[in-house]
Amino acid sequence: MLRAVGINLFPYRDGDKYVSICKKEESFVDTLYQHMAVSASCCSYTWSKWNSDIGQEKVVVQACEWNSPKIPSEESYQLYLASERICCKLKMTEYDREFSEEIFPQTQMHPGLYHMIRDGGSDEMMRKLKETSVVFIDCVHQLLSATNVFMYS
Repeated sequence: MLRAVGINLFPYRDGDKYVSICKKEESFVDTLYQHMAVSASCCSYTWSKWNSDIGQEKVVVQACEWNSPKIPSEESYQLYLASERICCKLKMTEYDREFSEEIFPQTQMHPGLYHMIRDGGSDEMMRKLKETSVVFIDCVHQLLSATNVFMYS
């Protein structure tokens, strides 16, 4: 998408020669990008080093509720494990020595990241989710899809 407007961050044919690639299932990742775009007005997301360790069918993402102009602290992020069928909050942190799929206590499984993020969100977060512009959501989705952050992380 960025190439259409003249921005070529990674040469398509040989991009893997310049950055490490973490292959993920495209249809699943696009759905995940949609969920992230819908909640981006009130959630902050960042990559996780664990993505390269869990295979093509799963993604680990760090996320936290974000309602202020300040950048969230690293400690405020939680790890979420997403697959095509479920999403859950993990007990571990980004800084643990070994990966574990142990679920955070009193956490329910959800069908997707959007529903997982909403679970336990504040009233302010719910208000922002309802008021988010579809133009903003589409823009964020296009940016995530164009940069393919889960593949190039």
